[in-house]
Amino acid sequence: ADQLARLPVDATDLASLAGLVPGVLLIGSTDTTATAFSVAGLGADANALTLDGLLFGSGTVPQEGLRQTRVITSTYDVSRGSFSGGLVASTTRSGSNVLQGSTQAQLRDEALSVNAGDTPYTQGFNQSVLSGGLGGPIARDRLFVYLSVQARLRSDPQQTLLSAAAADFTRLGVSPDSVTRFNSIVDGLGVPHLSVPNGATRASDNLSGMLRLDWVMSNSHSLSLRGDWRGTSQDPARL
Repeated sequence: ADQLARLPVDATDLASLAGLVPGVLLIGSTDTTATAFSVAGLGADANALTLDGLLFGSGTVPQEGLRQTRVITSTYDVSRGSFSGGLVASTTRSGSNVLQGSTQAQLRDEALSVNAGDTPYTQGFNQSVLSGGLGGPIARDRLFVYLSVQARLRSDPQQTLLSAAAADFTRLGVSPDSVTRFNSIVDGLGVPHLSVPNGATRASDNLSGMLRLDWVMSNSHSLSLRGDWRGTSQDPARL
């Protein structure tokens, strides 16, 4: 986890981490889909994400709650199944007899980008990530707990037909003449344009939390329980 924190990617997005492995093609996220990846030309639905050995439906977990992440794209043993592409296998942190914790903050400012454009379609985004974790003993040598939380706050420039330039339409494969004609038809029908103020942004917030309990029942048996919580919001939802 300490090495992941030094990489220029979002260490909490398990699919993005898979994109660092040779032979893996990263599929970027959109307004309605999350980041995914392709292995050996197979679709994203052929991959699997596991957390502590169990299939995990979401690719985002608190960074302070991760202990280790492995990306497997080669031959796997018979204990792994239900997929034919790649596997992102992560394990979570557990508590110990020593009370310990960590926290970190990350800031990405669009104003510091050297390649930022002058339209919402070419500008970057602003993002703040705050995460923390704390763990320790409930009953020494027997029962341990570890709690991790994370908040990712992101704002993107709003992208609409009214805020795009001709170069944006060309890059997206849309004819500027078609957009002009569409706007004229809308005007002819008497439908008012819902103008977006210059500099308007769309807020996308992601909150997550994870709680792990470990009970050492005997020298040869232990029980681990993990609970996950995630919440997202986007305002406005889509234009």
